[in-house]
This record gives sequence, C-alpha cells and structure tokens, in this order.
Amino acid sequence: MGLTGDEGAIRHVGGIPLRADMVAAFLLDSKAPGQTLLLQRRRDDKYAPGGFQMLYGHIEPGEYPEQTLAREIAEETGLKIEKFYSLNETLTFYDKVSRTIRMTPVFVAYLRTDTPLRLDETEHCAAEWVSFGEAGRRLPWKAQREALSGLRELLSDDEGLPEIMRLEVPC
Repeated sequence: MGLTGDEGAIRHVGGIPLRADMVAAFLLDSKAPGQTLLLQRRRDDKYAPGGFQMLYGHIEPGEYPEQTLAREIAEETGLKIEKFYSLNETLTFYDKVSRTIRMTPVFVAYLRTDTPLRLDETEHCAAEWVSFGEAGRRLPWKAQREALSGLRELLSDDEGLPEIMRLEVPC
C-alpha cells in the first residue's frame, strides 16, 4: 500500500505553503561511471523553460516515492532501473507555478542502457549523458549542484554508493 493521498497535501506554516509531493533523481549509466543523464525541458514549459535538469516527478495518490521514480523513469526515458539508492538529500525550493515551497527528496538510479533512450517529448525536448562536471555547469539551481557534488564525493572512492543507502527496485 502506498501513501493515502493527503501526505503530499499543502501544509501551511507561516506565510508560504509547504509541499512534499515530488521526487528527484540523478540517473546514472551503470556502464559509464561519472556520467548522468540531463533532461532539457521544452521551451514552452511552465516550470523551467529550456532548462536542463535531473529527473523530477510528482507522486500520484497511493504511490511511495520509489514507485514514483520507477514510473517516471519508465515514462520519461523508457529505461529500466538496475540499482536504486536514496542520496539522503532534500532539495528545498520555491515553486513559482504553485507558489509553494517544495521539499523534494533526491535519489540515485543506475539505469540499464541496453535499450535505446525513449524521451517523453511532452515534457522534454532533449536528453544528454554528460560528465558530472558538465552537469554541474548546466544545472541552474545551487541546491541541485550541491546534491550532485555530494553524489560525486560519495562515488570518488570507486566503491560505489554505500550499501546502507540502497533501496529495493520497485516492480
């Protein structure tokens, strides 16, 4: 059983409503260490027109965050998850569309790239595998770059992410 539906509801604390109904992930190629997939939003997008980003997704009623990511990765890239981790980071940002502060947990998904990337063109106009350094230059928000830096640091010892951070891959 997933979430009951009201966990992502708006919570008013002071003057700006808070939301926790999204997830984010760095998508890594399991065969190409040091690269992440960036998705470019369409130019007519209301959230980040033309901007590059990591994967984001809205949690649907009844879903756990891990289920949301598995669904969003399949919908937006057509790729399958090989390994899945919690980065233990949360992006906090002002959402200009909903006029709320979003608190968004960050995950890491190693993807099987033995099938071709199939981009969801209703949301994105391009996708590109880039080095962590290039991703840091393209990601517009400081919190995204800091989360990427934390991931890069964790991966610097060539042992991969710690097993304690690993999650079950949702079906």
